[in-house]
Amino acid sequence: MLTDSEDEVPKLGKEDNDGGEGGVMTSKVGTASLGVLLFQDLAVVPFIILLPILQKLQGGELGADGGLDYGIMAATTATSFLDLGVLSYLGFFLAEKMYGLIKKLDCGTDVFVALSLLVLFGFSNATAAIGFSDSLGAVLAGLVLAGTPYAHDIIAELRAFKGLFLSLFFVTIGTTID
Repeated sequence: MLTDSEDEVPKLGKEDNDGGEGGVMTSKVGTASLGVLLFQDLAVVPFIILLPILQKLQGGELGADGGLDYGIMAATTATSFLDLGVLSYLGFFLAEKMYGLIKKLDCGTDVFVALSLLVLFGFSNATAAIGFSDSLGAVLAGLVLAGTPYAHDIIAELRAFKGLFLSLFFVTIGTTID
């Protein structure tokens, strides 16, 4: 079974060989290695964004004669990025207000976790509605939640589900590969 490398690498470097603090991850090599691993994961995002555009191109929807119409491709790309930007902007402020309300009312951890899942499913459905993949919605939801002032609370509450989410992610991606 595969696991995400960014999940495993920091665990290896929490302590040095003598049992003390400051292992591999505090060194330049450790931080550079983690940076490369994160870059590899983020390099997939532009391809996830461009995939629906390429599918439309293959289906003949973007070119009148089946050829490349760069003007239509540029316009489609611009409106796609605009859609994603508006979705991120509105989603951030809505999530921030909702988490603030939950904290203010002291609703408990169950409601906090439920709101996190609602944000995830909301972004996934919204990106699917505008023609992108559900995976891109999950990435946007993670970016939006990481930008809120409640990011540390969200991480603390969802830590128990970490293994389940990683397994579900890889199974889902594996089943969508043609």
